[in-house]
Amino acid sequence: MHALSNRLGMRIMPSCDPPRVVFEGTVVAPDGRAMPLRTVWEARVSTGMHFITAVPLTR
Repeated sequence: MHALSNRLGMRIMPSCDPPRVVFEGTVVAPDGRAMPLRTVWEARVSTGMHFITAVPLTR
């Protein structure tokens, strides 16, 4: 849901791996708080997007 509802941060093109896409924005925690979050996804041709990691934003 985070990737669908937030803006595309950047696209990373590693030299030998599939491309990765970074999304930044807020996600609603189970307790209702809005938390700033960065997620990283790997773009795979056969299966679509694959989740890599999530990191809280502390700007």
